[in-house]
Amino acid sequence: MDFSDRMVNVIAEGFDVVVRSGAIRDSQLMAKKLAVFSSKVVASPAYLARAGIPLHPDDLQRHACLHYRFPHSGKLESWQLLGVDPASANPLPVAMVCNNTQGRLSFARRGAGLAWLPDYIVRPALDEGALVSVLDEYAVRAEPLWLLWPSGPYLPLKTRVFIDYLAGCFQPGANLAGG
Repeated sequence: MDFSDRMVNVIAEGFDVVVRSGAIRDSQLMAKKLAVFSSKVVASPAYLARAGIPLHPDDLQRHACLHYRFPHSGKLESWQLLGVDPASANPLPVAMVCNNTQGRLSFARRGAGLAWLPDYIVRPALDEGALVSVLDEYAVRAEPLWLLWPSGPYLPLKTRVFIDYLAGCFQPGANLAGG
């Protein structure tokens, strides 16, 4: 297993299955939609007690923002919020940049700032109270989450079992934390 946020070439690098969000660009791959997810602006209760709760996207200018850098392009992920035009908006403050979702989740849990993270990643932390979601009424980003694998006449049993297992993890009521 390779836990990386980089864009891999599934066939050339010999991957059996990958999880990818957004648009599918490779017609040589088979695909199964796992879910449609949204992202949330989250922070620890300790951070919000110290820095205040943002009530409007403009308030983010006064906060420590934990960013994601796409490994394949080097660009920072934009926080897609209602009423904010990325072309004309001031860039968000950069308190930390990471190329890994789990790293940003960890920093947010430890009170380092606000992070823009997929809802399926933060759900366990929200449920246990380790993180709080803010600006929910402004979060509009929704995109598909896919399982992709090389097309071919035969699908190995281990691959089919893995695909079925992951698809089951994203059914309503499934516990993504594994507990």
